[in-house]
Amino acid sequence: MKNTLPNNTDVVINIAGFSILLLLASSIIRVGACLYLPALPVIGKNLGISDAGMTLTLTVYFIVFALFSLVCGPFSDAFGRRWVILAGGAVFIVGSFICGLAQSNAHLLSGRVVQAIGASTIPGTSRAMIRDVGTDVQVVSLMGWMAVLGALLLVGAPVLGGIITEIAGWRYTFWFLVVFALTVLMIMLYKIPETLPLEKRHRLSLPPVLLSYLEMMTSPKFFMVILPVVFCFAFQGAYLAAAPFIFIKGFMLSPTQFGLSNIVIVIALTGGRFITVRTVKHHSAERAYVIGAFIALSAGIFFLVIMLGGYWNLYALLAAVAFFCLGFGVLSPIGLEASLTAFRDRGGMAAALQGFLVLGGTAFGSAIIALLMKRFPDLTPMSLLSIYSATLSTLIFGSVLAGRNKLGRKNAAT
Repeated sequence: MKNTLPNNTDVVINIAGFSILLLLASSIIRVGACLYLPALPVIGKNLGISDAGMTLTLTVYFIVFALFSLVCGPFSDAFGRRWVILAGGAVFIVGSFICGLAQSNAHLLSGRVVQAIGASTIPGTSRAMIRDVGTDVQVVSLMGWMAVLGALLLVGAPVLGGIITEIAGWRYTFWFLVVFALTVLMIMLYKIPETLPLEKRHRLSLPPVLLSYLEMMTSPKFFMVILPVVFCFAFQGAYLAAAPFIFIKGFMLSPTQFGLSNIVIVIALTGGRFITVRTVKHHSAERAYVIGAFIALSAGIFFLVIMLGGYWNLYALLAAVAFFCLGFGVLSPIGLEASLTAFRDRGGMAAALQGFLVLGGTAFGSAIIALLMKRFPDLTPMSLLSIYSATLSTLIFGSVLAGRNKLGRKNAAT
């Protein structure tokens, strides 16, 4: 299926091939964030870093990622999408190289900062490119597939990272990232098209950028529909920070087994995408949003039952996580598409602000878990994750009810 760009140029986009390219670019983010997760306890032992200190490497990564996302959006609106993504990929490679050579906590953190700066160019710019060329239904569908890809890599990357760590050592996880990102970068260099024509670009100027961000943050059609998604990503950050210690230290799984356990997340997010697309096509985006909210609330109750009932076992935890991710899979594509569409004339900035908010939510989640682990050492990471998840599910439910009528239309296809 081919779409002509929404302008007077003669550029034609093959949506299927274009989607594959963007999914490939987006894979850098997930692999970069998740490949080294099984190695966290090993790196901490090798470099003399505490568990809470190792979770800080995740928090710093997501904070820097979020902040630089704000910069990338205006740049992509001013200079085009393609070169922003390519430059970011090159910077990510440099950061991975620094991490591979790390001899201390400070050295590792500096490499993660550089990685985050490079990776920050990809998600918002990719979403803006989708909005540039896709219909509303295509945007919802492809963003749903991005969530599924993220889940697949959440399984595949830790499995691969576990195998690399067990066979060759933790440093080779970062050497793999160098080779992987370089390969993706070469493919993008030759294949990815520019989707923003010259006549639709905005002059780069700080005051208009700041005013645009302020307008978006104060617009209910943007902020109220993205807020539940931010809370979902706050769960993701907490899970990424706590899971290695829950599964590897608590349930004594190997790094490879830990990666495989995340298959439930893939199934849940895929199921959430299916529910979203089907409900939007046959009913409305609002109905799908409310369904996602009820699923998330059920997940929070499930977490409380596990904790208060003393059902501390692997399968109960995986079931609760799957429930939460099912709601995540329903809510995420709707919130991202609707908030982006509200400011489609400034797609790069809107996508950048999205990236800042959702990555900020991820950073917040990982930081909270790190803080709680340090503040309450007698509580297990599983208990902390359960309390946190139950709280978040309530916030998700309330924010969906408050923002469901701000989606902008009754059906994403209209």
